[in-house]
Amino acid sequence: MESRKLMYAHDTVLTVQHTSLHTISCTLTQDFSTMANYFQCWKLRPNPQKTMVTTFHLNNKMANTKLDMQFCSESVSHEANPKYFGATLDWSLTFRQHLKNTRDKVRSRVTLIRKLAGTSWGSSPQTL
Repeated sequence: MESRKLMYAHDTVLTVQHTSLHTISCTLTQDFSTMANYFQCWKLRPNPQKTMVTTFHLNNKMANTKLDMQFCSESVSHEANPKYFGATLDWSLTFRQHLKNTRDKVRSRVTLIRKLAGTSWGSSPQTL
């Protein structure tokens, strides 16, 4: 089994779909090893601290399952809600966390605009 590779600019995503987490882990380990060899061959330095792994599924029993992965001899962090192209993803792909983040961002900006609209600072209409 081989993972699908998705690339945009300098970001790379490896995706694997399977019912067994063990199979997913083995596939990703093999692909991480291939990537590490590629980087070493071309004298590139990857940043394993920026590398993360997450799982998406509909099985509630597996909601807190974490994959133990290694990349370039360093442990890969498990991120429950990774950001991809500005969207915060969650394990069941409901986008609940993304909507909460967007709501909070909009609230803070609306509050700032309300405060600015209620002030009398600035130039008078005659100056403009």
